[in-house]
Amino acid sequence: MEPLTLAELDARSAELDRAALEAPDIDRFCSSSSWVMPAAAALMPPGRPWLLAGADGFVAAILRRHAGRRIVEPLEASWGLASPLVGPRAAPLASALLDLVRAREGEWDLLVLSGLLVDSQLLGAVARALGRRYRLGAGPVTRRHVASLAGGLDGFLSRRPRALRKSLRQAERRAAAAGIAFEEAAADSPAAADRLFDRLLAVERASWKGRGGVGLDAGEMRAFYRLMARRLAAGRRLRLLFARRGDEDVAYILGAVFGDTYRGLQFSFDDRWRAVGLGNLAQARQVALLAEREPEVARYDLGTGGEYKRAWAERSIDSIALVAGRGA
Repeated sequence: MEPLTLAELDARSAELDRAALEAPDIDRFCSSSSWVMPAAAALMPPGRPWLLAGADGFVAAILRRHAGRRIVEPLEASWGLASPLVGPRAAPLASALLDLVRAREGEWDLLVLSGLLVDSQLLGAVARALGRRYRLGAGPVTRRHVASLAGGLDGFLSRRPRALRKSLRQAERRAAAAGIAFEEAAADSPAAADRLFDRLLAVERASWKGRGGVGLDAGEMRAFYRLMARRLAAGRRLRLLFARRGDEDVAYILGAVFGDTYRGLQFSFDDRWRAVGLGNLAQARQVALLAEREPEVARYDLGTGGEYKRAWAERSIDSIALVAGRGA
């Protein structure tokens, strides 16, 4: 495998994305260029890239300092979703990683390899490769919630709890009474994505998250999502709906399509319309559009966190961080 700079990895984003789509044991979207490159640029501290590319895929890691310790981790290490090993076969990636960390053994204190699915071939191969030489431990579990889109909107709703279906019907009636309707917002270039993102930010600032300083309109998160939206638009993967009342945006739902999966990213609504139930309604409308126009999209990955997500998903997918240290 050949070493790369971050700029060279960026130039090979399409290859990284193909490798992610072929990888069976990782969060494909959050290991793709649309996620890891914006994270490295906007969210994470700078570091020294540990990047390799070859016929078997990519090692996409970086050496950063945290509290005085030299830690090798994925390009995105905030949520524990990105895998630093991206490719279809576990054994050659584990071997390439071992060669890399042995060659640079004096440069690091810990390896934190997140985004490895529990009980996967990739986790097993990496643990076997590193365990012969280094001390191993496990970080916390990261859980994603995933729903099937089989059967279109009707099938999706049939698998939701009765209380959720009832609340959606009520939200539809309240939205109609308030004159609120949803519309798609398409972008196929960074400039078009920026214009839509500015609209989205206006909604975010009026939301409870924006008013509480925890929305994506704040600082690093704003930069991260803007960069992501540009990439998604350029790759025609951006999926964005706005709820509008007359000429005013009052809610949005932002997501991405990657392979056979719709990945939900963020949704929010103007707090003046909290009683309508626009968050749930936005998700249902997005599912309906996917079923109508993109039947090849088979599942909805809601991501991590949020107790409400249990009601929207049939199953969970757990990953961990494998931690390796030098010395006895």
